[in-house]
Amino acid sequence: MRPVDSKYPVTLGYRQKMSSRPDYIHRGIDFGCPTGTSVRATVAGTVVHAGRGGMGVAFGIHVVLKSQGIYHIYAHLSAESVYTGQPIKMGQILGKSGQTGNATGPHLHYGEFTAYSYTADRKPEFLDDQAAAPKPKPSGTWFTLCLWPLAGFDKDYGQAHWNTNEQKIVDEIKRIGADVYCLTEVPEPRRDEFGAKLTKAAYHLAISKDGRSIVTRKGMKVGRTKVVTLAEDGPANDDKQVVLAEVWPSSSPNAAIIAAGHLEYRDGDKYDTTRVTQAKQEIVAAEAFAKVCDVPSDRIFYGDDDNSAAWVLEKAYEPTRVDAFDQAITSSSRAFSSICGWSGSAPKGPRTDHVKVHRDRPVVKATQSTTTAKKKLSNHLPTIVVVGKK
Repeated sequence: MRPVDSKYPVTLGYRQKMSSRPDYIHRGIDFGCPTGTSVRATVAGTVVHAGRGGMGVAFGIHVVLKSQGIYHIYAHLSAESVYTGQPIKMGQILGKSGQTGNATGPHLHYGEFTAYSYTADRKPEFLDDQAAAPKPKPSGTWFTLCLWPLAGFDKDYGQAHWNTNEQKIVDEIKRIGADVYCLTEVPEPRRDEFGAKLTKAAYHLAISKDGRSIVTRKGMKVGRTKVVTLAEDGPANDDKQVVLAEVWPSSSPNAAIIAAGHLEYRDGDKYDTTRVTQAKQEIVAAEAFAKVCDVPSDRIFYGDDDNSAAWVLEKAYEPTRVDAFDQAITSSSRAFSSICGWSGSAPKGPRTDHVKVHRDRPVVKATQSTTTAKKKLSNHLPTIVVVGKK
């Protein structure tokens, strides 16, 4: 359970970077709550410390609970209401939040440790009410979505390589056999030829603009489509598009909204602001488009070449939650289940592709596929998500 009421948001996540202290490792979670807020035990255990000192003067007044070999800290309190050696039940009040120790404002710092040491931290495993709610169980497969950024072929760069391998790419699309594809970096000059080859392979190029493309299986109904241009406020002044399509997967009477996007690609911290802005704009645009199409938000699916380290995108997708994008194959978050695809090396850390699925929508399976072509067609792997019915 949460240590404070769910109305108090997470203001700094586990190991999330601080703009004011980029080299600081934040080994817990901060909850923004006023002084005097009741702080409750997330687990049943025994108090091993209550007061100042303990695990460090920086924590001010803090309580440490030991439960099944794990130490749980509740720090920066204004007062503790328990004593060392006291047995504690889950949900029992331990004290009141405050601003003691090294704290710039009233909040609760919560952390979990595998030993009685500040450096033995682990990702907190508490569950709030929303996360603890059972996820809907799939009652079958709705459709299969594949994200495949075809890096290196956009615009004029790599044109000759594309021309040589275009049919192989179409063959891979047919082999994978997904119902819907989000592709990026399809050369604009080859759009019509590519579309014609897809048609022969029983697929349809539903929409394509500046390399961002949505491909659907032949016979799948496609309704409205839209192109959205994202912000050009970064140092690169590099405009990016997102393409949106209203589709009816399989025989379901329900429509889905598919978004295929490509965020700012240049490396470096100075471009992260642009990526976060673009990601937020994509969500706003997709939700507005879904509203026009009368499609609920749990039927919006994003397939993006994000070009970002995970912690950067948390600012866009999950500003009040913890490690929504932690490089795991399935990672739950407030709004999305993030399916992480290819992760490569960049000077500033990993750059990732993600399929974002609303957390209320079950995912039956998530995998990555290697291509069967002898020559590498892209330095990204296809990320395949089997979407379940509710």
